[in-house]
Amino acid sequence: MKKVILLIAALVLVAGVTAGTVFAVKKARQKREMEVTDETGITEIDTAVSRSDEPVSEEVQTEKDISSSLDASEIHMINVFLSNFSEHKIDKITNKDDAEIIRFIMLNLRFNYYDKFSNDYSATFDGVAYNLSISEEYLQERAKRFFDTEVENQSVDYIKYYNNRYYFPNADGENLFRFSKVTKIFRNEDGSLKVWFSVYETSRFEDFADSGSAVYYGLGSENLTDEKEYGKGTAVLREKYFGENYANYTLVSLNCNPNDSLRDIPQGVTSASSSPNGLTGKSAAWKSAYYGLYKSQNYGEYLIGEPDEAKLGLKDLNNDGIPELLVADPWDSGTYGHGQIYTYSDGSVKYLGASDSYGGQWWPHAVNNSDYPGLFTYYWNRGEGSEGNEMPFHILYYYYDGAELQYIDVASDKETSGEYERITADVKLYNSVINSLDNEEYKLFPVSDVRSMGWDSFCEKYEY
Repeated sequence: MKKVILLIAALVLVAGVTAGTVFAVKKARQKREMEVTDETGITEIDTAVSRSDEPVSEEVQTEKDISSSLDASEIHMINVFLSNFSEHKIDKITNKDDAEIIRFIMLNLRFNYYDKFSNDYSATFDGVAYNLSISEEYLQERAKRFFDTEVENQSVDYIKYYNNRYYFPNADGENLFRFSKVTKIFRNEDGSLKVWFSVYETSRFEDFADSGSAVYYGLGSENLTDEKEYGKGTAVLREKYFGENYANYTLVSLNCNPNDSLRDIPQGVTSASSSPNGLTGKSAAWKSAYYGLYKSQNYGEYLIGEPDEAKLGLKDLNNDGIPELLVADPWDSGTYGHGQIYTYSDGSVKYLGASDSYGGQWWPHAVNNSDYPGLFTYYWNRGEGSEGNEMPFHILYYYYDGAELQYIDVASDKETSGEYERITADVKLYNSVINSLDNEEYKLFPVSDVRSMGWDSFCEKYEY
């Protein structure tokens, strides 16, 4: 009898609560998690459902299938809650994994609550300026909200923790392509919920931006059309009441198994070898290492400030057989176009620096001479104009000397536009560059194209 009363109490608690938005759009963002009482705090109302302080294992004995007893709004709320994780491509996370919790919270804020970031603080990490941040207190509140836990403050990949604040790369835009649908729900003996779900992919973000869309109602594939199933998973949730119009759950654990075990890693890479195309040695090493950087930045999205505007390329800048990774940032600060350059050395990826172009575009070109494996770009030296040319350009040649990124000022058309006079003492370099001025811009691929073609296919576009 006590179990029946407990079940009825839990159902009454969540009945009638409408879920907030899953994919928040700037024009119509809705709160879905917390009732904010001050800058960082939340008002939390104790639930009548009993809860253990210990995390629930997915092996916990289940009590009863309650899928058919939940109404449409309750199913909707759980679909919305789980989609918080699938939209950020999170396949595995628990309330004990501090690093993944931090990563999730920052991504969730970035996509759904961008206005929670402050622009009042700035810091520089590895030569890159970060201007978006939140306080550690606010992040802890979010950890409490989603996972009912506190985390150890720390930096996680591109998310930096410094001076009691968390910093996120300067980025804007949306990249939400996955959502979750419940298939069945059991209530465990301790009152927690074990949920089976499927994750679906869509390229039509606009159709799924509104959490009120029919796709978020019903079990499994109900109300879906041609969306592709990415995988299946299970999750353990606890009910915790935060107020009306909120998704009243916290996550204990979530595990999603992709239908294709090689999805989200390069074609031909196995979890055991991590070697693209079965290669060994240098080729496998740099491919996997660069892929790790690419993946850690949400598949290239955060390699620069503006999501999906980056372009990627490979170019061996010192003839050592290992190409450098080129990341084009076409509109850095609206003035300079940067080519961020990375190399693989001593078993890890290292940031070398930036190749600059003035005028809002990075224009890398190869030299028609194998003795000069680097790239040349055009740089406008503001204020250097003359009567013959009010807007002169310099040609800068960038190369990697095995230790640092170097550049040589090759020539300038200061006196007459388009007629480049030699500046460098290296006559051979000057002649090689001048003979290469008609070359097309070095081939780079937008990160969206790289995601579509796959990492191996991208690497195969180059000769290395």
